[in-house]
Amino acid sequence: MSKLENFLSNLEDFELASFYHFRFNSFLKYSKKIILNELKRRNIEELEVNKYLPVTNEKIEEDIIAEKICPKCYSNKFYSSNETESILIKFETYDYSEKYKTCLICLYSQEKINHDKKRKTLWNNLSAILFLKNKKIIKS
Repeated sequence: MSKLENFLSNLEDFELASFYHFRFNSFLKYSKKIILNELKRRNIEELEVNKYLPVTNEKIEEDIIAEKICPKCYSNKFYSSNETESILIKFETYDYSEKYKTCLICLYSQEKINHDKKRKTLWNNLSAILFLKNKKIIKS
């Protein structure tokens, strides 16, 4: 049994449906066949996958707020990863590491979204400072 087959066999029906819904098109032909075989084994029709996607309710909303489940697919299967990013400013490089919690089913990561927003704001502020410094409006 391949890693993908093992992973899929351990999913609940709604997680398998979400996995198919959010990620199927990103897989290669052979992996797609494995996913379709798992759907078939569970008697889940491709065209009826949406029936298995969970509907939000008060309990789901509470779990999302408590970060127990993914707000996109409602799965509780996550992995953590550390990613290092380098920032080059003039002739210096700054490395920093961020830890992200990502959903295994749909690959959603609120932390990455928040980080990207922070990074854009940081770069905008830094660019403005460097621009003003070059225009001699801000003294070194």
